[in-house]
Amino acid sequence: MKPTGSRLSAIFGLLLLGVAPMQAQAALIYFSDRAAFNAAAPSLTLETFEEGTPQLNFLSPLDSTTSNSAISPGDIVPGVIFASTEPSNPFLILDNVLTSSQILLKSAESAGGSSLDISFSLNNVFAVGIDVYQALNGLQLVPANTTISIFGDGGLLGTQTVTTSTSGGVFFGVASSGDNIRRINVDGVVPGYYSFEAIDNVAFAAPEPGTLALLGLGFAGLAAARRRKQ
Repeated sequence: MKPTGSRLSAIFGLLLLGVAPMQAQAALIYFSDRAAFNAAAPSLTLETFEEGTPQLNFLSPLDSTTSNSAISPGDIVPGVIFASTEPSNPFLILDNVLTSSQILLKSAESAGGSSLDISFSLNNVFAVGIDVYQALNGLQLVPANTTISIFGDGGLLGTQTVTTSTSGGVFFGVASSGDNIRRINVDGVVPGYYSFEAIDNVAFAAPEPGTLALLGLGFAGLAAARRRKQ
């Protein structure tokens, strides 16, 4: 979906005024609240995983063309791909036991090193929001430091660490004023246990021509405001 004129105004206004609970880093701005993220970038494409059938250990990658015991073609929205980064254990899990909605988990790891990738086949994806979870032995949600890395055409754009919760998903959102967002990597480990990175409600969008310029102006406004305060 493309941003509307109201979306562009919202993004520019929030960036310029610094209204939303977020942090600026280089050409990225981060959101910890989905309402603030939606206000800055409304009407995004959203993947909720509700069209699939709960299933253990089906092969990744997972996209709109996938056909297996959990997912039929068209169950996943076009433009996004989900995959485990572990070649020897490239499996995903669709689960509705841990939460009130269906979530996507990467199959277990015991010693770390593997993670969950979200890749975008669309050009110019500028905003991504996800709910992040960490599961212990696939049986309960646990608090764990989870590193989220954002990659663009030129490589790594930035990283953030979020702490997951026992009560549900923790929101992470990011917008880029420069490079395309090509991939998001979610990597959390619970030392000494089998750990499962999990996600839900993945929102993403591509901008109209000129959106990135407005985002750039917004970042410039934030920088100027900080200099005035100093």
